[in-house]
Amino acid sequence: MKYMKYILNPAYLLRQDGNRVILFYRDDIESSGEEWFTFIHPLQACMLSFFRGEESFDKELAKCSTFFQISFEKMKRIISPFVDNPKWFAISQKNGHNICFPKRMLIEKKENMRRPFYSVEDFTYCRDPDYHTHRLQYPTGVNIELNMKCRTDCIYCYANKKAYANDCLSTQMILDFIREAKRGGVLKMDINGGEVLLHPGIKEILQTLLECDYNPLISTKLPVSHEMADFIKSLGISRIQLSLDSVDPLVLKSLLKVDISYIREIEKALDYLNQIHLRTDINVVLTKMNSNVDDFKALISFLSKYEVIKFVRVSPCGYSLYKDGFDALAPTVKEIEAIESCIGNLRDDYPNLNIKISSYEKGDMYTLACRKQSFPRRAMCTGNVRNAVVLPNGDVTICEELYAHPKFIIGNIKTNSLSEIWNSEKAVQLYHFAFNRSSDSICYECSVRQKCRVGKGVCWKTVLMAYGMDKWDYPDPRCPAAPEFKNIFYHT
Repeated sequence: MKYMKYILNPAYLLRQDGNRVILFYRDDIESSGEEWFTFIHPLQACMLSFFRGEESFDKELAKCSTFFQISFEKMKRIISPFVDNPKWFAISQKNGHNICFPKRMLIEKKENMRRPFYSVEDFTYCRDPDYHTHRLQYPTGVNIELNMKCRTDCIYCYANKKAYANDCLSTQMILDFIREAKRGGVLKMDINGGEVLLHPGIKEILQTLLECDYNPLISTKLPVSHEMADFIKSLGISRIQLSLDSVDPLVLKSLLKVDISYIREIEKALDYLNQIHLRTDINVVLTKMNSNVDDFKALISFLSKYEVIKFVRVSPCGYSLYKDGFDALAPTVKEIEAIESCIGNLRDDYPNLNIKISSYEKGDMYTLACRKQSFPRRAMCTGNVRNAVVLPNGDVTICEELYAHPKFIIGNIKTNSLSEIWNSEKAVQLYHFAFNRSSDSICYECSVRQKCRVGKGVCWKTVLMAYGMDKWDYPDPRCPAAPEFKNIFYHT
C-alpha cells in the first residue's frame, strides 16, 4: 500500500452545506457502493480531499499529516479505517453523535476513473456542525421534466400530460439552468417527460449534462432510431432504459394506444442496440391486460435473445392522480404474486437476465396494526428537503407526481434562480407545514405535527391519492391517526 495510489471513491461526492458537509452516493456509477446520504464534519471532508491519486498513498498521507499538524503515524491510524473498508463504519463525536461512512471510501486508483477533485479550500469549518436539520441550503437532486409529448398514450400513465400539453422550455433555458445548478451544488440531475427523446434540443441537453458531470438515465418508449442510438453511444453513455410491457401487438395496442406495427419497430431498435453493444435495461408495467403468466413468459423469452439486456424491472401499475379507472386496470395481489412466482422460476432458465419486481401497495399495509408499526419506520420524503423538480413551463415543484398542484409550486426558473426558489418563503413554509387551518385536517391539532412534518415528513402524493386533490394537508395514509380513505389506491 505504501507505493500504491488511492483516491476517494468516485461513487461518493462531497458538498458543503452550511456548517456541515454532505457525503452523497452517486448512483450513476455501477459497482461502486451502496445508497448513501449523510452529513460529515468539514474537517473529515478536508482529510479525504488529500487522496487524489496523483502521488503514492504515503506521500499524500504525509501532506494530510502536515496540514492537520499531527504525526504521520497518528494520521495513518485515523485514515486506515477508510482504506478499502469492506463495510460501513461509524466514528463517534465528542457530543455523542455518530458519523457513519459507507464501504470502500478510499480505493486503489485505476486508469480512466471519472472522479471529482476536492481541496481543503472547498470546505470551511466555523462552528459546530448541524447534523440534525434535514432540509438542505441547496438541493442535491433535480429532475427536469422536459416535455409531455409522447409517441404512446399509456392507459396507466401517472403524468399530468393535459396540464403541459403545449409547454416546452427552450433548449437554451434548459442549458443555462443545468450550468446554474452545477455551480450551485446540485450533485445529481435527471431528465424525464413525457418522452425525453422528443425534445428538439435533446442532443445539446445530453451533451451539457455530461459536460457538467451528470449522467442521467434515458428512459424511453420510442423505437430508438439508428442515428439516435449512435449519438447516445458516441457520448459515452453506457446504458438506456426501454419500457416494454408485452410482445403481443394487440395487448400493446390496448395498453399504449399504438398500432400493431409497434412491436416490430421495437424489435428492429433492439436489434441495432444489440449490434452496437449499448446496454438496454427493460421496464415492464403490469396491468390486468398483461399479467398473464404465459404472456409474461413470452416477453422474457423475447428479451433473452439480446445480450445487451441484462436487467428487467417489473412494476405493478400504480394509482394515477390524473386518470380514472385504477380498480379496473390494476392487477390483483393474486395476479402479481403469480408473476412473482414465475420470475423465481425463470431465473434458472435465464441466468443472464436479472429480473426483479418492485414493491407495490397492498391493502393489508394499511390496517391499523400495520400502520402503527410501519409509520415510525417510514422512509423520509426528500421532496423539498434534498430534491426539486422543474416542470415543462419552468415551474418548480417538490415531487414529479404533484405536477401543477398549486400548493406545491415553489417558484419558476424563468423569473428566479434555483437558490432563490429553494429558499423562498413558500418553500420554507411548506417544509415546516406552517399554515393556518384551511381544512378539517387533524394534522393542525396534532401534538407531534412539527416532529412528524420536519422529521421524515409525509408522502404528499399518497395523501392526494387517498383523500383527493383538495385534501393536500391531510395526514399521510400510513399514519395510525389518519381518517378513512376516500379512494382505493392500493392493490387488492
